[in-house]
Amino acid sequence: MTTTPPQLPSPTLKNGYELEWLETNSTGSFALGCVDRIPRRKYHSLLTVREPRGPGNSEALNILTEVGETLTTPTKKFLLHSFNYGEETFPQGYQHLQKFSHHPKPLWVYNLDGIRLERSIELDSAHDTIRIHYHFTGVTTPITFTIEPMITCRPFHRLTQENPFLNGSATKETEGVSLQPYPALPRLQMKVTGAHAPYTSAGRWDRRIFFSTEKARGYDASEDLYCPGAFQVDLKKDANLTFCCSVEDLKSAQKDSKEVSFQSAQNPSFAAQLRKAANQFSMTTKEGFHTLVAGYPWFGGWSRDTLISLPGICLASGNGQQAKQILENFGSLLIKGIMPNTPNTPEQNQNTRLDTILLYIYCVQYLERHSGKKSIKPFMPIVYHLLN
Repeated sequence: MTTTPPQLPSPTLKNGYELEWLETNSTGSFALGCVDRIPRRKYHSLLTVREPRGPGNSEALNILTEVGETLTTPTKKFLLHSFNYGEETFPQGYQHLQKFSHHPKPLWVYNLDGIRLERSIELDSAHDTIRIHYHFTGVTTPITFTIEPMITCRPFHRLTQENPFLNGSATKETEGVSLQPYPALPRLQMKVTGAHAPYTSAGRWDRRIFFSTEKARGYDASEDLYCPGAFQVDLKKDANLTFCCSVEDLKSAQKDSKEVSFQSAQNPSFAAQLRKAANQFSMTTKEGFHTLVAGYPWFGGWSRDTLISLPGICLASGNGQQAKQILENFGSLLIKGIMPNTPNTPEQNQNTRLDTILLYIYCVQYLERHSGKKSIKPFMPIVYHLLN
């Protein structure tokens, strides 16, 4: 039996609007934000890329902070995004927000004078690609929909300000456009599918975006966002559109795309929520090292945290194969010596954790109780080596 997710309280009350949603992929890249779409942390973004490719890039990058969306009818203009500038919030797109659901994907439903717009976020499971799906119903007169990507392209622990070094010039590609904001960073590709969507360059800085959570934590809390341009779509009837943004070839991730409808959104069971949360911490680095993320949004794969949480995240959720891959990778490092704190970056000076040997043996014991003696056979030589 399908149940309808609860409707959000009135936007004037803001109860629940600051709640965060999180989407991750298999490489540990993520999208993170609030229900009302007001960025409150420097970590809020639609695409934060873990282990970005390029010379000297070891820190995660905040690529796409938000997408400005404007729907224009013959009589009105609706701005759906929201930014806090400290003394005011503008625009206030949440005023048009009717419903929100986070299962199976983040999904916003807007009521725009009779036009219903469903907006869903989809982070590609294996590629650093974000897709925003738009489903329009109730379109009876011509409308224009404008999509403006707001980028930073910065290390995710830092903030950026307006500067003359960002190159916002776009190159027309076979599909969409591409740009190289900074020479050492990955090339950014963007496109809109589902309708003709010409791109117009803008080169505009949106200044002094205020992050209230960073301010409350005592950090710098103001940032400038850059809008390189805008995609514009003219619609005369109901339609489905998708905006894609990636640091990879967009063609490589097309097969994974799946639009989410509000009709498919359900109130998940507590067990289903736990399984989804557990899967979000699974990570395989781009070098092929299997681990678990110590915590979003700040951390990566830490050895001690991984071995402490492996029985619950992997085995209790029925993912024995994932547990075996992690134990195999960690075991190969333990054979060589004491486990570094972040094993996927062994070249960095870092602390070690002496109890990782005991935690590793505990995980092997737990794997045997969960999957039987045959499952631990590949790890017994490692255990004997550690004990001797």
